[in-house]
Amino acid sequence: MKPQLRLSIPLFLLLIASACSDPAAPEPKGLDIEGPVLAAPSQLRACSDSTAIILAWTPSADEDKSDFAGYYIIATDTRNGKARYLDIGLDSSYRVGELENGVMYRIDLHCKTVRNTLSGEHASITWSPARRRNQVTYSKPIRIYANTSTGLLMYPAADLWNPNGEIELMEMDDPAFRERASLYVHTLGSSSALIIRSPELALNPGPRTRFADWTNSGYVIEANSLNEQLASSPPDTAAYTATYITLPNGTYPKGRVYFGKLLRPGGDIYFRMLVKRGPYGRMAQGTGDNRYIEIEVSVQSVAGNPFAKRG
Repeated sequence: MKPQLRLSIPLFLLLIASACSDPAAPEPKGLDIEGPVLAAPSQLRACSDSTAIILAWTPSADEDKSDFAGYYIIATDTRNGKARYLDIGLDSSYRVGELENGVMYRIDLHCKTVRNTLSGEHASITWSPARRRNQVTYSKPIRIYANTSTGLLMYPAADLWNPNGEIELMEMDDPAFRERASLYVHTLGSSSALIIRSPELALNPGPRTRFADWTNSGYVIEANSLNEQLASSPPDTAAYTATYITLPNGTYPKGRVYFGKLLRPGGDIYFRMLVKRGPYGRMAQGTGDNRYIEIEVSVQSVAGNPFAKRG
């Protein structure tokens, strides 16, 4: 008679659990880093997209060397140190996707060698994705009308940041304006400039907003897309001092990107806003009392997280 194998209940359950569960996936590992054998890429720039960071840089001066085999990105979550490793070839720009809005990532950009190692010299920047919006909740462009407008649904104010992540347009006498408005559009008349103002300046005062000093040309970017921020660096946090922006009245080949922050009890919410150029080259679109601006915005979902973060 053969001896019987008897298992205690705890051991039996442990064996079942082991058989039914997959082994833990190993942590991804990057390439080995050797000495500074290749010159680092320079002028690493970034802009925020929804769940992504868009990068651009000036190529390494050693791209023509036989040792050079492309570029390699290490994107590290600053909360927990977990990294993603991206072998990106010979590009001089790249979109790092599948990230989390509002989280800061350290981006290290290395040259890769033909030996499948990384050169020690590298460029770095710390940045975070931010949600983008170019429509209001009912899938219409974000158009904010001057306070002189009289037409139906010609709202002069907007809330750019709320828990559901949507853009909300509102009237200036709406209780919501006092509670959560981000900005409104003001003008003195049908032929006067349009002015984007902090809600605190209204007769029915709302929350405070601060814009980066728009009189400093270095803090305003000529662009037709929020991605074109890559051509310039965003302002330092100390630059957010203005309570209004006066829009230029002429015709221009491009729109303008302005930076701002919402002063809220839980911390400042940073945003950047593209004021689009209309079909006639003007940022103030429409006619007469019913003029408006059309915008696209990128808004940080976490307080105290500005766009200006350099490595």
